[in-house]
Amino acid sequence: MEVLMITQDINVLRDGSVERAMLKEYAQEIRRLVVIVLNTRGNHYKPQKISDSLWIIPCNAWLKIMSPFSALRIAKRELFFQGRMQTDVCTGQDTGLAGFSAWIIALYFKRPLHLHVQENLFSPIFIRGSLYNWMRYRIARFLLLSADGVRVASEGIRAALADFDTPLADRAVVTPDLIDTHAIQDEPLRVDLRAKYPQFTFIILVVAPLTKSQNVQTAINIFAKIHNVYPHAGLVIVGEGPQSEYIKRLAHDLNIAENVVFEKPNNNMTSYYKTAQILLVTALYEMDSKVITEAAAASCMIASSKVGIVAEIFENEVSAFLCDPEDIQTYVRPILKIIHTPGLRENIRLNGMLAVMNRSDTNKSEYIKAYCSSWQKAIDLGK
Repeated sequence: MEVLMITQDINVLRDGSVERAMLKEYAQEIRRLVVIVLNTRGNHYKPQKISDSLWIIPCNAWLKIMSPFSALRIAKRELFFQGRMQTDVCTGQDTGLAGFSAWIIALYFKRPLHLHVQENLFSPIFIRGSLYNWMRYRIARFLLLSADGVRVASEGIRAALADFDTPLADRAVVTPDLIDTHAIQDEPLRVDLRAKYPQFTFIILVVAPLTKSQNVQTAINIFAKIHNVYPHAGLVIVGEGPQSEYIKRLAHDLNIAENVVFEKPNNNMTSYYKTAQILLVTALYEMDSKVITEAAAASCMIASSKVGIVAEIFENEVSAFLCDPEDIQTYVRPILKIIHTPGLRENIRLNGMLAVMNRSDTNKSEYIKAYCSSWQKAIDLGK
């Protein structure tokens, strides 16, 4: 089997990254995997031959919006020879720009289309969240109806897909995101949040786009309650988005601005997870679970809204705190409890790490086979 993968994740271009390590695993199971990365010239990379079965080719497009057409041009140049397209299936790693790029290439070369669905785009909360969300939903709907195969990250997403299109859900393969727990734990510490922000004795971390559906304003309200009781706590928010100014104003209005730090997304997140005391997640619907699982693998404690795959991995008050985003006290009470009870915090932190490790390590070989089988399923259905 020969697979063409389209992704927006530029981490696959970086030697030693966890994302590249997973691509190597996939490539060992098939004849050839060619990965086209939808990057721009601001992040310029050269094509890389990782092995005889794995090639990674950057688009280096002038503008992000032009990257799908750059991907098509690369596919024509690199994969069309001997009178045929040298790939059996085109797979997009999302239902946005990568999925659209895969759809264009699959349509042009008459190849099966395979898509990945990482979050519940069919949630009414998501769709009503903004015009941008509605557009993402409409694009995903169009692409999924054109797909021959789908890989979804959880049973919850497949159930949502079944409400949308039952035959498509029947074709879906459920493979939750697998993470390399050992690579995360072995990654050297690049940034220590405790040293970076010595004024805080307890650091709460939020890693999310600053959008309405991510509900980060609730994280601000939660932190305000915690700060009233424990004024030496700090909130570090890593993310950007249309609600950025609103969230900053809210922090100011609640008189906690000096204890809230905003940072742009960066490549040091594993270090952030390792040196924060707790990851706070207040999303209203199922999002990409990698942030949560990677944080837990890095031994960061989790307090998350009880949505999607989170409830499949963790047990409330044993390996994480599973909370109601519409009731901030379900966050405030347990976080204050662990601030004052280090022993309990340590037990839950370790249990969370073990929950993710057991899930990932036990199922790694099965996961990779299931992941690759979803490509084969798309090929079979696309004939």
